[in-house]
Amino acid sequence: MKTVCLIASSEEHWGNQWGYVLSHWQPDRLYIVGDFDRSIKPFKRAIQIDSAAELPDDGPIFHITPTGKTPITAFIHPGVSTYVFGPDDRNISNELHGARIADTVRIDTDNDLEMYSWVAGAIILHDRRMMDGG
Repeated sequence: MKTVCLIASSEEHWGNQWGYVLSHWQPDRLYIVGDFDRSIKPFKRAIQIDSAAELPDDGPIFHITPTGKTPITAFIHPGVSTYVFGPDDRNISNELHGARIADTVRIDTDNDLEMYSWVAGAIILHDRRMMDGG
C-alpha cells in the first residue's frame, strides 16, 4: 500500500501536472494539505488535512526533497508507506511540523537544479511500482 501526501500550491498548473501523474501511478490514498481543486479527476477522492501531522501512523512517512539524506538509488520502499511532496513555490517546514518523518529521500540529478514536485512524484511512484514487481 502506498499513500501520497501533497502540500497544495497556489500555482494553477500544479494541480493539472499532479493530476496527470496520479492518473498514471495511482496511490491507495491521497492526502492534500491545504486547499485544492476537486475538479481535477485524481483529486476527487483526496482527503483534505490541515497539516502532515494528521497523516495516519500505519507506516513510515518519507519527505521527498532535493536535500534529502537518502538517495533514491539506496532507498527501499517499505510495504506501507507515505510519501510527502511539497509545492514548487515554497518551503514546507511549517506543514511538516509534528509529522513523524522517518527519512528524507532525494533524487540525484546531473546538475544542482531542483526538480518540480510532480516530476519527483512520478519518479518515486514509478520506482515504487518497479519494486513491487511492475
